[in-house]
Amino acid sequence: MPIYFAALRNLSDFASANLTWNASTDNLTASANLTYQICQSTISGSCAGTFIPTYTSSAGATSLSLTGISANVKYYYVMRAIDALGNISAISNETPLVDYLGIFAATGSMASARQYHTATPLPNGKALITGGHNGAAVVATAQIYDPALGTFAATGSMTSARYYHTATLLANGKVLITGGHNGAAVVATAEIYDPALGTFAATGSMTSARYLHTATLLANGKVLITGGHNGAAIVATAEIYDPALGTFAATGPMAWPRYYHAATLLANGKVLVSGGMGGGATAEIYNPVLGTFAATGSMTSARQSHTATLLANNKVLITAGNVNGTPSGILATSEIYDPALGTFVVSGSMYGGRWYQTATLLANGKVLITGGENVNSTVTAWIFLATSEIYDPALGTFGAISSMASARYLHTATLLANGKVLIAGGNNGAAVVATAEIYQ
Repeated sequence: MPIYFAALRNLSDFASANLTWNASTDNLTASANLTYQICQSTISGSCAGTFIPTYTSSAGATSLSLTGISANVKYYYVMRAIDALGNISAISNETPLVDYLGIFAATGSMASARQYHTATPLPNGKALITGGHNGAAVVATAQIYDPALGTFAATGSMTSARYYHTATLLANGKVLITGGHNGAAVVATAEIYDPALGTFAATGSMTSARYLHTATLLANGKVLITGGHNGAAIVATAEIYDPALGTFAATGPMAWPRYYHAATLLANGKVLVSGGMGGGATAEIYNPVLGTFAATGSMTSARQSHTATLLANNKVLITAGNVNGTPSGILATSEIYDPALGTFVVSGSMYGGRWYQTATLLANGKVLITGGENVNSTVTAWIFLATSEIYDPALGTFGAISSMASARYLHTATLLANGKVLIAGGNNGAAVVATAEIYQ
């Protein structure tokens, strides 16, 4: 059956739509000779329960144009493939008809390929790219993306090469860079980027070396650092950076050591720390006033390398990731954390599993999911994803949208001041890339 199936409404007339899917494979019939049946319903789950074909494609087709659908009506689609002997595949996941929300368009490439880098929006509307790994070595270089020109330009290099680091925009418009790995060792050093000067300067070092940690700007202007790995073990320690003093001081610690985790600033000023290797399904809340962590409800599934995005309704969307770091542990599930209740509940599932994906809150309150990594149906080979989805908090569902121009994981996705999203770098499965694109 198709592993990717999207249904997009045309906003030019609202009465037509385009269905697209990846071709299925069959051991008896070439993909060019497979036909596809599509079931359409206005009731979620109806087609999965009783599949009655509404449309049938031509042989070898991977798309179908629909006309005569009703505006403002929610449609749901399920499809299956049929080979030349009449054998019928299992049905696909259900996909809702979603408004065509945007497209990916090429923009200028970075000067050098990089993955495990950071991308930070600046107050002037530009974005700062720092460090990462180019496939051969860790880099100290940095670049500035200018959305008005659609180009990247070099800026001052960091004082130290690093990847697996963090970059946090401070209230004063400068950017704090912390920790990471320099290719030889995990580091405790930190530095500050000044956009007015285009230079980096050292600031106080962290109390502990760490990489794959988190850094969260608090409402008081300070930065919370949590967890990570110190090169010998996963750590539960946490610390606070004070921009006024340029120093770090211990806080916490967390109840569980964790890295590959997520930390999300909540509307109440507290921070939700979730999952990660070492943390499993656990979650905890940091209280900046008390300087302590306290347990909160656990997630419905253990997950690492997931995303955690604060929504406009003050709840947190958790997406995908991996249960245990193995190919068979990749998740397609999502869940919602409610700070008022301190609990997680299951939300809609994505169209396929992924980890190392990005999640970006858009200006319209929806969340853009891009790229990542999955495995094939027999769990024998990695699949590197160009596919993207949109999460709609009002519906609690994901809708497949147009794909990126290039498959990529270990990339960045940054919301710019103009409402567009900059997708930069990463790995396409064959090589680290310098390419970038814009979701608009």
